[in-house]
Amino acid sequence: MSLFCTAAPKLAFNHLVFQPEEIVAICVNPATYHLIQKKIKCSASIESKYIIESITQNDTIFRHVMENKYGSLLVQDLLIKLAKSCESCTNVNSTTKGMVEFELLERLMAFIHRGADHFVKHETANFVIQTVLKTNFLRAHRKHIILNHIINNILDLSQEKHASNLVEVALMNSTPKCLEIFVNKHGRDALDVLMFNKYGNYVVQTLLKVLIYIRHGLFPGDPTWFDYLAKKIIKQSHSLLQYNSGKSILSHIEDEMGVRFTKKDLVPAQAYAQDKPLNIFYKTLDQMVAPVEINKSYALANAVPVAFYKSYERKHLIASCGSSIESSNSIVNESNESSCFLDSSGEADVNSFIDKLCI
Repeated sequence: MSLFCTAAPKLAFNHLVFQPEEIVAICVNPATYHLIQKKIKCSASIESKYIIESITQNDTIFRHVMENKYGSLLVQDLLIKLAKSCESCTNVNSTTKGMVEFELLERLMAFIHRGADHFVKHETANFVIQTVLKTNFLRAHRKHIILNHIINNILDLSQEKHASNLVEVALMNSTPKCLEIFVNKHGRDALDVLMFNKYGNYVVQTLLKVLIYIRHGLFPGDPTWFDYLAKKIIKQSHSLLQYNSGKSILSHIEDEMGVRFTKKDLVPAQAYAQDKPLNIFYKTLDQMVAPVEINKSYALANAVPVAFYKSYERKHLIASCGSSIESSNSIVNESNESSCFLDSSGEADVNSFIDKLCI
């Protein structure tokens, strides 16, 4: 017996009448799906009723459409068209047309929610979920999907090829509450694994971007989240520098903090991560420079291989490495005495520096 209900409404193209099972077949066929696509884009959204009713007769049929490359594209088109139509209505309950469109959208979303655990991992179906997450009119559904199908399974999803892309979209469109759950709870365990995963490292990079936006006031959230995450990442900087993906992660911190990590120039960064009494050259929005205190035994034990400069006029030290040295040249030039710590190659004479400046 056929899975399709023959009593469902019919759809016509240029006087050709199609049954529901034929509509589904057209949706998943690479040679014919453009007919449905054209119908969706060129007709009023209410005319998509027959298409939606055909592909949502039951979960089996809907899953078949969602898992098909062309079927998933059509579902995305339906979501966008219905969401725009409903959003344009000042009150979706004010007209019969608005009520029908809203009901069709809710029907489509109900089927998506029921299969969301599977769809978030699927190669093609995850693009439909991404469309839901990106559509502002569907923000209530977006929050439900993030909280119930993504956040609680963030570690596994972030390590999968297709699901990791979805996690990145979720982070870019999350509410502050959802981000807080990840940063303060799941981030503690997941971060150490994801930084070294071939897919998870992209999730970490996206999270850093979001936290930097928050730190600059572009996204809502707690600005201290970036510091929390940066410290955890810097603790793994030696290992991260062995991989291109790790260098990409560190580059986001470099750009934001005004430092550069190399295999030999990590003491300032390590001190920041470990809350040691050594602060690094820290770039903030108002270009403030943090004072540097140096503990001689700690510096010697870690074989400080980085150039430190003393500025007598500012009454503090600037610790800079890599690209930050260029930005600190103006400060260095203020005191001719600072050059006494550099050898002919421009490297720091660490022992002279420690003997003169450490207590």
